[in-house]
Amino acid sequence: MKMEQDKRAIPQTGEIWQHFKQKEYKIIACPAIHTETEEPYCVYQALYGDSFIGMAIKTIQSGMQATMAAPA
Repeated sequence: MKMEQDKRAIPQTGEIWQHFKQKEYKIIACPAIHTETEEPYCVYQALYGDSFIGMAIKTIQSGMQATMAAPA
């Protein structure tokens, strides 16, 4: 059961996740693999304010799951 929960904690492309500060982000691509280090990343876009124009990336290990909640 724990393994299934951990596995689900990785965002999936197209999902909307909510930051712990209640702001929403759309997952653009996850996982996206760094070509040199092979580290997994998530590419996401903020869905609030004027942030619609930009995208950002975050490593999955750096706390993507810790700072954002999966969709219900």
